[in-house]
Amino acid sequence: MTTTGQVQRSTQRFQEFASDLIRSDMDTFSDRLALFIHFCESDEFFASINIQLVEVVQDGFDAWFKERMETQRSMVGSGDLSFPVDLDTRTAYQFEILKRVNSGTIQLLGFTTVFFTVGNKISDHIRALNEAITKPLAREMKHKLEEIAERLPDDKRAEVPPAILQVFQNVGSYVHQQATGSNISQVATINHGDELKNAFTELRAAITAYEYDQLKLREQIETIEAAEQLAIVEKPRTSAIKVLLGSLPPIASITASVLTILKLLSQ
Repeated sequence: MTTTGQVQRSTQRFQEFASDLIRSDMDTFSDRLALFIHFCESDEFFASINIQLVEVVQDGFDAWFKERMETQRSMVGSGDLSFPVDLDTRTAYQFEILKRVNSGTIQLLGFTTVFFTVGNKISDHIRALNEAITKPLAREMKHKLEEIAERLPDDKRAEVPPAILQVFQNVGSYVHQQATGSNISQVATINHGDELKNAFTELRAAITAYEYDQLKLREQIETIEAAEQLAIVEKPRTSAIKVLLGSLPPIASITASVLTILKLLSQ
Protein backbone atom coordinates (compact mmCIF):
# COMPACT_ATOMS: atom_id res chain seq x y z
CA MET A 1 0.00 0.00 0.00
CA THR A 2 1.08 3.56 -0.69
CA THR A 3 1.52 6.02 2.19
CA THR A 4 0.75 9.73 2.31
CA GLY A 5 4.46 10.52 2.45
CA GLN A 6 5.13 8.43 -0.66
CA VAL A 7 2.37 10.20 -2.59
CA GLN A 8 3.75 13.60 -1.61
CA ARG A 9 7.30 12.71 -2.62
CA SER A 10 6.18 11.14 -5.89
CA THR A 11 4.06 14.18 -6.72
CA GLN A 12 7.06 16.47 -6.21
CA ARG A 13 9.23 14.28 -8.44
CA PHE A 14 6.58 14.16 -11.16
CA GLN A 15 6.42 17.94 -11.24
CA GLU A 16 10.20 18.23 -11.36
CA PHE A 17 10.61 15.65 -14.15
CA ALA A 18 7.76 17.24 -16.16
CA SER A 19 9.36 20.67 -15.76
CA ASP A 20 12.73 19.31 -16.91
CA LEU A 21 11.09 17.77 -19.99
CA ILE A 22 9.26 20.99 -20.87
CA ARG A 23 12.55 22.92 -20.75
CA SER A 24 14.48 20.33 -22.76
CA ASP A 25 16.17 20.87 -26.12
CA MET A 26 17.97 18.80 -28.75
CA ASP A 27 20.73 17.84 -26.30
CA THR A 28 18.52 16.81 -23.38
CA PHE A 29 15.09 15.80 -24.76
CA SER A 30 15.66 12.05 -25.19
CA ASP A 31 17.18 11.63 -21.74
CA ARG A 32 14.51 13.68 -19.94
CA LEU A 33 11.66 12.01 -21.81
CA ALA A 34 13.01 8.54 -20.98
CA LEU A 35 13.33 9.47 -17.30
CA PHE A 36 9.83 10.98 -17.19
CA ILE A 37 8.17 7.91 -18.76
CA HIS A 38 10.17 5.45 -16.66
CA PHE A 39 9.17 7.29 -13.49
CA CYS A 40 5.47 7.33 -14.42
CA GLU A 41 5.48 3.59 -15.16
CA SER A 42 7.64 2.36 -12.27
CA ASP A 43 6.99 4.66 -9.30
CA GLU A 44 4.80 2.87 -6.75
CA PHE A 45 2.21 5.67 -6.65
CA PHE A 46 2.26 6.69 -10.31
CA ALA A 47 2.01 3.08 -11.45
CA SER A 48 -1.61 3.22 -10.24
CA ILE A 49 -2.18 6.37 -12.31
CA ASN A 50 -0.53 4.70 -15.30
CA ILE A 51 -2.97 1.78 -15.08
CA GLN A 52 -5.87 4.22 -15.30
CA LEU A 53 -4.29 6.00 -18.30
CA VAL A 54 -3.79 2.67 -20.08
CA GLU A 55 -7.47 1.82 -19.61
CA VAL A 56 -8.58 5.15 -21.07
CA VAL A 57 -6.30 4.77 -24.11
CA GLN A 58 -6.92 1.16 -25.05
CA ASP A 59 -10.32 1.57 -26.71
CA GLY A 60 -9.95 4.62 -28.94
CA PHE A 61 -6.44 6.00 -29.26
CA ASP A 62 -5.28 4.16 -32.38
CA ALA A 63 -8.36 5.09 -34.40
CA TRP A 64 -8.17 8.70 -33.20
CA PHE A 65 -4.46 8.98 -34.02
CA LYS A 66 -4.90 7.49 -37.50
CA GLU A 67 -7.70 9.97 -38.19
CA ARG A 68 -5.52 12.89 -37.04
CA MET A 69 -2.57 11.82 -39.20
CA GLU A 70 -4.83 11.68 -42.23
CA THR A 71 -5.78 15.36 -41.82
CA GLN A 72 -2.42 16.48 -43.21
CA ARG A 73 -2.57 18.11 -46.61
CA SER A 74 0.31 18.98 -48.94
CA MET A 75 1.86 21.59 -46.69
CA VAL A 76 4.18 20.73 -43.79
CA GLY A 77 2.43 21.22 -40.46
CA SER A 78 -1.06 21.25 -41.97
CA GLY A 79 -2.37 18.33 -39.89
CA ASP A 80 -5.08 19.00 -37.31
CA LEU A 81 -4.03 17.79 -33.84
CA SER A 82 -7.43 18.21 -32.16
CA PHE A 83 -7.65 16.23 -28.92
CA PRO A 84 -10.95 15.00 -27.43
CA VAL A 85 -12.57 17.62 -25.21
CA ASP A 86 -13.12 15.12 -22.38
CA LEU A 87 -10.23 15.97 -20.03
CA ASP A 88 -9.54 12.38 -18.93
CA THR A 89 -9.32 11.16 -22.53
CA ARG A 90 -7.36 14.22 -23.61
CA THR A 91 -4.77 13.73 -20.86
CA ALA A 92 -4.44 9.99 -21.52
CA TYR A 93 -3.94 10.54 -25.26
CA GLN A 94 -1.26 13.18 -24.63
CA PHE A 95 0.59 10.82 -22.32
CA GLU A 96 0.29 7.99 -24.85
CA ILE A 97 1.93 10.14 -27.53
CA LEU A 98 4.89 10.84 -25.23
CA LYS A 99 5.18 7.13 -24.44
CA ARG A 100 5.22 6.23 -28.13
CA VAL A 101 7.75 8.94 -28.97
CA ASN A 102 9.94 7.56 -26.18
CA SER A 103 9.63 3.99 -27.50
CA GLY A 104 10.16 5.05 -31.11
CA THR A 105 6.73 3.85 -32.22
CA ILE A 106 6.07 7.49 -33.13
CA GLN A 107 9.02 9.27 -34.71
CA LEU A 108 9.53 12.74 -33.26
CA LEU A 109 10.24 14.60 -36.51
CA GLY A 110 7.67 12.60 -38.44
CA PHE A 111 5.06 13.65 -35.88
CA THR A 112 6.02 17.30 -35.57
CA THR A 113 6.23 17.92 -39.33
CA VAL A 114 2.66 16.66 -39.72
CA PHE A 115 1.14 18.94 -37.08
CA PHE A 116 3.44 21.93 -36.51
CA THR A 117 4.89 24.65 -38.73
CA VAL A 118 8.43 24.93 -37.40
CA GLY A 119 11.89 25.55 -38.80
CA ASN A 120 14.77 23.19 -39.41
CA LYS A 121 16.16 23.21 -35.87
CA ILE A 122 15.37 20.05 -33.93
CA SER A 123 15.04 22.07 -30.70
CA ASP A 124 12.18 24.00 -32.35
CA HIS A 125 10.38 20.72 -33.05
CA ILE A 126 10.90 19.64 -29.44
CA ARG A 127 9.59 22.98 -28.20
CA ALA A 128 6.48 22.63 -30.37
CA LEU A 129 5.81 19.12 -29.02
CA ASN A 130 6.19 20.27 -25.44
CA GLU A 131 3.93 23.28 -25.94
CA ALA A 132 1.15 21.21 -27.52
CA ILE A 133 1.40 18.06 -25.40
CA THR A 134 3.71 18.06 -22.37
CA LYS A 135 2.61 21.41 -20.92
CA PRO A 136 -1.16 20.75 -20.99
CA LEU A 137 -0.57 17.18 -19.76
CA ALA A 138 1.46 18.42 -16.79
CA ARG A 139 -1.09 21.15 -16.06
CA GLU A 140 -4.06 18.76 -15.97
CA MET A 141 -2.13 16.20 -13.92
CA LYS A 142 -1.30 18.98 -11.44
CA HIS A 143 -5.04 19.50 -10.89
CA LYS A 144 -5.63 15.76 -10.44
CA LEU A 145 -2.74 15.47 -8.00
CA GLU A 146 -4.18 18.37 -6.02
CA GLU A 147 -7.48 16.45 -5.79
CA ILE A 148 -5.59 13.49 -4.33
CA ALA A 149 -3.63 15.72 -1.93
CA GLU A 150 -6.85 17.15 -0.50
CA ARG A 151 -8.04 13.66 0.47
CA LEU A 152 -4.80 12.24 1.88
CA PRO A 153 -4.57 11.21 5.56
CA ASP A 154 -2.66 13.77 7.64
CA ASP A 155 -0.16 11.21 8.95
CA LYS A 156 2.64 10.79 6.38
CA ARG A 157 3.00 7.14 7.42
CA ALA A 158 -0.69 6.35 6.97
CA GLU A 159 -1.69 4.00 4.17
CA VAL A 160 -3.76 5.65 1.44
CA PRO A 161 -7.06 3.91 0.54
CA PRO A 162 -7.00 2.83 -3.14
CA ALA A 163 -10.22 4.72 -3.89
CA ILE A 164 -8.42 8.02 -3.19
CA LEU A 165 -5.89 7.29 -5.93
CA GLN A 166 -8.48 6.84 -8.66
CA VAL A 167 -8.67 10.19 -10.46
CA PHE A 168 -9.67 9.04 -13.95
CA GLN A 169 -13.39 8.41 -13.60
CA ASN A 170 -14.26 6.58 -16.82
CA VAL A 171 -12.30 3.43 -16.03
CA GLY A 172 -12.68 0.44 -13.76
CA SER A 173 -11.16 0.60 -10.29
CA TYR A 174 -7.42 -0.03 -10.42
CA VAL A 175 -7.63 -2.15 -7.27
CA HIS A 176 -8.64 -4.97 -9.64
CA GLN A 177 -5.06 -4.94 -10.89
CA GLN A 178 -1.46 -5.22 -9.75
CA ALA A 179 1.40 -3.38 -11.44
CA THR A 180 5.15 -3.87 -11.29
CA GLY A 181 6.99 -1.38 -13.43
CA SER A 182 5.26 -1.27 -16.79
CA ASN A 183 3.92 -4.83 -16.50
CA ILE A 184 0.23 -4.99 -15.68
CA SER A 185 -1.61 -8.18 -14.87
CA GLN A 186 -5.12 -8.94 -13.77
CA VAL A 187 -5.62 -10.46 -10.33
CA ALA A 188 -7.79 -13.54 -10.59
CA THR A 189 -11.05 -13.27 -8.67
CA ILE A 190 -12.89 -16.14 -7.08
CA ASN A 191 -16.50 -16.70 -6.16
CA HIS A 192 -17.16 -15.58 -2.60
CA GLY A 193 -19.90 -16.81 -0.34
CA ASP A 194 -23.27 -15.25 0.11
CA GLU A 195 -22.35 -14.37 3.69
CA LEU A 196 -19.51 -12.08 2.62
CA LYS A 197 -21.60 -10.51 -0.13
CA ASN A 198 -24.45 -9.93 2.31
CA ALA A 199 -22.09 -8.41 4.86
CA PHE A 200 -20.88 -5.83 2.36
CA THR A 201 -24.48 -5.11 1.34
CA GLU A 202 -25.40 -4.53 4.98
CA LEU A 203 -22.36 -2.28 5.39
CA ARG A 204 -23.45 -0.12 2.45
CA ALA A 205 -26.95 0.10 3.91
CA ALA A 206 -25.57 1.14 7.30
CA ILE A 207 -23.44 3.88 5.73
CA THR A 208 -26.35 5.11 3.62
CA ALA A 209 -28.61 5.32 6.66
CA TYR A 210 -25.94 7.19 8.67
CA GLU A 211 -24.36 9.64 6.22
CA TYR A 212 -26.47 12.52 4.88
CA ASP A 213 -23.62 14.42 3.22
CA GLN A 214 -23.75 13.12 -0.36
CA LEU A 215 -20.09 13.82 -1.10
CA LYS A 216 -18.93 11.98 2.01
CA LEU A 217 -21.39 9.18 1.29
CA ARG A 218 -20.01 8.69 -2.22
CA GLU A 219 -16.44 8.59 -0.90
CA GLN A 220 -17.37 6.05 1.78
CA ILE A 221 -19.21 3.84 -0.70
CA GLU A 222 -16.12 3.94 -2.95
CA THR A 223 -14.00 2.86 0.02
CA ILE A 224 -16.35 -0.06 0.70
CA GLU A 225 -16.24 -1.08 -2.98
CA ALA A 226 -12.44 -0.97 -2.94
CA ALA A 227 -12.41 -3.16 0.18
CA GLU A 228 -14.85 -5.63 -1.38
CA GLN A 229 -12.70 -5.97 -4.48
CA LEU A 230 -9.69 -6.73 -2.27
CA ALA A 231 -11.80 -9.25 -0.35
CA ILE A 232 -12.82 -11.35 -3.36
CA VAL A 233 -9.39 -11.97 -4.86
CA GLU A 234 -7.74 -15.35 -4.52
CA LYS A 235 -5.56 -14.26 -1.58
CA PRO A 236 -7.32 -11.37 0.20
CA ARG A 237 -5.05 -8.74 1.76
CA THR A 238 -6.76 -8.58 5.13
CA SER A 239 -4.45 -5.86 6.47
CA ALA A 240 -5.33 -3.54 3.58
CA ILE A 241 -9.03 -4.28 3.98
CA LYS A 242 -8.80 -3.43 7.69
CA VAL A 243 -7.24 -0.07 6.84
CA LEU A 244 -9.97 0.74 4.33
CA LEU A 245 -12.87 -0.29 6.55
CA GLY A 246 -11.22 1.31 9.58
CA SER A 247 -11.64 4.71 7.92
CA LEU A 248 -15.45 4.43 8.10
CA PRO A 249 -17.45 6.16 10.88
CA PRO A 250 -17.20 4.13 14.13
CA ILE A 251 -20.90 3.72 14.85
CA ALA A 252 -22.44 0.47 16.07
CA SER A 253 -24.19 -0.71 12.89
CA ILE A 254 -21.16 0.01 10.72
CA THR A 255 -18.71 -1.55 13.17
CA ALA A 256 -20.85 -4.70 13.41
CA SER A 257 -20.77 -5.18 9.62
CA VAL A 258 -17.02 -4.53 9.51
CA LEU A 259 -16.39 -7.12 12.23
CA THR A 260 -18.54 -9.64 10.35
CA ILE A 261 -16.53 -9.09 7.16
CA LEU A 262 -13.18 -9.43 8.95
CA LYS A 263 -14.38 -12.59 10.72
CA LEU A 264 -15.44 -14.17 7.42
CA LEU A 265 -12.08 -13.32 5.85
CA SER A 266 -10.19 -14.94 8.72
CA GLN A 267 -11.99 -18.28 8.31
